[in-house]
Amino acid sequence: MDTKYFITSDSTTDIPENLCENGYDTIKMTYVLDGVLYDGETNDFLSPEAFYEQLRAGAIVSTSLVPEHTALEFFESKLKAGYDVLHIGFSSGLSGTYDNYVKAKEKLEKKYPERKIALIDSKSASGGEGLLVLKAIRNRKKGMDIASNALDVEAAVDNVIHLFTVDDLMHLYRGGRLSKSKAIMGTLAHIKPVLIVNKEGKLEQFMKVSGNNLCIKTIAENLAHRVKGFDNDVCFITHTMALNNAEKLKAKIQELTGVNDVRIMPCSPIIGAHLGYGAVTVEMFGEPKNPK
Repeated sequence: MDTKYFITSDSTTDIPENLCENGYDTIKMTYVLDGVLYDGETNDFLSPEAFYEQLRAGAIVSTSLVPEHTALEFFESKLKAGYDVLHIGFSSGLSGTYDNYVKAKEKLEKKYPERKIALIDSKSASGGEGLLVLKAIRNRKKGMDIASNALDVEAAVDNVIHLFTVDDLMHLYRGGRLSKSKAIMGTLAHIKPVLIVNKEGKLEQFMKVSGNNLCIKTIAENLAHRVKGFDNDVCFITHTMALNNAEKLKAKIQELTGVNDVRIMPCSPIIGAHLGYGAVTVEMFGEPKNPK
């Protein structure tokens, strides 16, 4: 590590392993798949491939927020070892987990007054969190102290652009994010929704298009428009076993933005559980989050 603090996030974060380094860690989040708990202890976490194949086959999945005591134990392990903590958390607009981080921080700061815990509400998920983590890692490598790093990452939160689409509208219905009638009508009409994560860190439908190829083209063109003038040297694409569409999106983004370093990776099961099989997401820095 270049400086005396850990950078941490949640297992909702998607970032290529080779872009991480020592001094980065994640809080594991659990899920229940067809009544079986996967927490890394009772049962090992499934590989993305195994997880999404079960989801495709109709398995019922639920996820849980990080309990306060889990957050407290995780942070305390770093503080005890003499490290401060810069934590980039899953969007408070999508989970109550961030509130538990705040509670854990308040308790630990009283117990360890000489140590610092800097919390950042990413208002993001998946590759969006990953971009903020990468920014923090790069800042620390340059020698930036924890306070300055936190301020710099915080300032970038509203510039994380998420665009994504799902393949199964009925999955959005089952998750309570779309009415049954709209899901059925959209499926029959081959409608592909394009969604964003808005400035409150919540999911929001941005537009609807007809057909898969037009959807990929629309996402790439909208992204290219939003990132003009921003210094992006990497783009993250995640997918829930939709590699073909991810590759198509990568090629279009490279063509339209000139950014060649486009990383494709499986989406975290914690996020993918709510997107369903066949989803694709893309994240870069760009214009402030706004659906217009």
